[in-house]
Amino acid sequence: MDANTPTSKISSDSLSGLVNFGDTDLLVSKYCQGTAFGVLGRSSDNPEGQKVLEYCLDVGVNFFDSSNGYGWGGSEITLGKAVKNRRAEAIICTKIAPYEMPDTEDGDPIPAKYTAEFLTSQLDGALTRLDTDYIDLYMLHHPIKDVPYEDVAQTLDSMVKSGKIRYWGVSNKDSKQLLKLMDVCRDGGYYTPVGLENCYNIANTPQGDELFPALLRTGLGFLTCRPHLGGNLFPKDEDVSPETPAGKLISTIEEVSEEIAKPVTQVCIAWSLSNPSITCILTCSESEAHVDDNQAGTTLELPQEALDRLSLASKTYTDHKLTTHDHLNGRWVKKDAE
Repeated sequence: MDANTPTSKISSDSLSGLVNFGDTDLLVSKYCQGTAFGVLGRSSDNPEGQKVLEYCLDVGVNFFDSSNGYGWGGSEITLGKAVKNRRAEAIICTKIAPYEMPDTEDGDPIPAKYTAEFLTSQLDGALTRLDTDYIDLYMLHHPIKDVPYEDVAQTLDSMVKSGKIRYWGVSNKDSKQLLKLMDVCRDGGYYTPVGLENCYNIANTPQGDELFPALLRTGLGFLTCRPHLGGNLFPKDEDVSPETPAGKLISTIEEVSEEIAKPVTQVCIAWSLSNPSITCILTCSESEAHVDDNQAGTTLELPQEALDRLSLASKTYTDHKLTTHDHLNGRWVKKDAE
């Protein structure tokens, strides 16, 4: 039997706007609010960021994402303050980056490995910063390196059994790494990962060819970050002139936006969520207006003809990009750069 078989799974139809995250009983909004603030910063003293997070709860956004790497704990503290008096309403996902945290939020971290001692100490720190007794979804922020998968699986399994976390997952994984980890967990009788967080958007799609079939086979939830990169889908040095694949993709997005009278941000979000393998989108609104815009994108249904045009333009751009770049776990990297 799969150790993650939920005991009280609720149908997503029972609560308007919420969906089950993968095969779990976590009922989450399709829009997940991040805490990796840019303009607002990631300090633990962030009243404006806290205000945005509180507004999310007010309008029905209950899914939040953070990491020990965001402000080296500063963003977790801000999130903890925002949900302190409404903890039962919030689904908290936080991640653990493989670094020993510096003494100050702007200090330099020391690389670490996902050993049992490191994972345990970092979880206790996250619980303190978030001011909570448990974390709903605890994710490894980066791929596992130089530590046996079985050791990591055993440690996360013990955390679930302790009640400190409800579920665990991974971030920045490719399909081969993900399936290997799932096999290790099942062979050892450990709680398996229930979800994945990767970067996937209309201008960043190659991983989907292999990853989505794996997600469908395993029943994992998929939280895709950066659906529109805050309006900056392309690097500053990208050639986006009208005759280029990037320029044609931009034109297609803008044409659909004009045709249906919806912002390009919402078009990008709706395109991502049209894929049945994608559970939620993750982006980091820094104002109440941004929250409203991103949330509206999760309810937008694009006409099939528009979806087809967008998908074709996306594939054309991706195919072109792969001639000059490699794709590593959601990142475009110039060939031979790494």
